[in-house]
Amino acid sequence: MQIGLSIALLAVPVVAQSYQATCLASGSSPFFTSTKYALAFCDVPNYRCCLPVHDKAIREEYIRLLSTGLTCSETLNPAKTKLARVLCASCNPYSPSYLTATVNTIFFSSPVTYKVCTALANVVAPKNFDQCGLNQQAYRGSTCAPNNAVASPTWASCPSGNYLCQSAQSQNFYCSPTQCHTAETPTGFANVPCSANESTCDSSFMFLNDNGGAKPVFFERFPVELIDPSIQPNVPCFDVDDTAIALAMAPLTGINPNNAVQISLLTTILSLVLSLFMV
Repeated sequence: MQIGLSIALLAVPVVAQSYQATCLASGSSPFFTSTKYALAFCDVPNYRCCLPVHDKAIREEYIRLLSTGLTCSETLNPAKTKLARVLCASCNPYSPSYLTATVNTIFFSSPVTYKVCTALANVVAPKNFDQCGLNQQAYRGSTCAPNNAVASPTWASCPSGNYLCQSAQSQNFYCSPTQCHTAETPTGFANVPCSANESTCDSSFMFLNDNGGAKPVFFERFPVELIDPSIQPNVPCFDVDDTAIALAMAPLTGINPNNAVQISLLTTILSLVLSLFMV
């Protein structure tokens, strides 16, 4: 008990600092976003960055994207779970930590990007949905916008040195050996050649930057930047789960990152500490 209390006391200032930022969806910090009513779709802890109205909108986008028939709706596909996590990013209490200053300032013109870890990007790559396909929207949120039944080639990777453009008419991404027309430069892109080494030519990169694809809902005006933690360990990014925060706390708490029991204990204590702020 004494060990747990010591860890909690150490965790309070660090976690509190992480949660001071304003959530994009709710307009307040995770500590002060109402939790009176449960979310029906997005799987987040008892502290969060969105309200039920946002949760409903995200669920509708998810259903539209995966509206591929009755048989496919019942198919067990791990990628579907992670796609839901991506679309629900605006509800995740850690989301403000990932909407930060752009790392690749050459490729992106936007001063801010939403950081997604390459591991999560790989799980939700379009090819992982090719058994059933996807229902791409030309314009997200518009009931009048056309929906296109598509497969992964819609977001086919580009050769390094090509430009990633987005059709002004169909909103589809395409590769070009020359610069994109101004009207067909994707949101937040600087209209410079992509690089396979930076994951800016990848299919999953296009999918995550497509408002009719896997772009996190409510982050439409921000480009998504892929981060490889093994190369950029100091850049927080949205990952396949939220375990990273416990690992990040390890140096402060003396916990062994390889000890699953200790990590589980720390995660539980962090949840308890955060719940105290919600009272």
